[in-house]
Amino acid sequence: MGKIKARDLRGKKKEELLKQLDDLKVELSQLRVAKVTGGAASKLSKICVVRKSIARVLTVINQTQKENLRKFYKVRAMPSRHTYLRNPLSKTEPADEQSKATGRRLTTEHRLSYSVNFPMILHVDSPLFINTQQGICCVWCGLWCLVNLDQMLNILQISL
Repeated sequence: MGKIKARDLRGKKKEELLKQLDDLKVELSQLRVAKVTGGAASKLSKICVVRKSIARVLTVINQTQKENLRKFYKVRAMPSRHTYLRNPLSKTEPADEQSKATGRRLTTEHRLSYSVNFPMILHVDSPLFINTQQGICCVWCGLWCLVNLDQMLNILQISL
């Protein structure tokens, strides 16, 4: 048997691939027997070719099996509403980190619909706002900023 190419194997059915795999295993065992009994050098060098051919056949079998399973579950399974909309990762490490960060910033469909249906409501008496004589003092992330009462009411009406 000559060298087997993966592109030739991809067109075959699973039964044909399993039959070819058995033939290659039998041939490999015969070559190993010839090695022990002191066979020709051409047979000894053929062991490597047969082993790699077995690996190619097994690789094609496993890849086609995984591909068929992916197709099966892609049709049947509903996409999860909690999965993140990730960007495809690039080749370089800094770009990978950047794309991971942008992927984290992207929101899921579920989170987006939740934030639309239940917006954040800021009440004047919440701990974010403190009444002062000049107006309402906004405490956001530890920062204090004086806000006019009329401006704050406009902001609250717009956000509602």
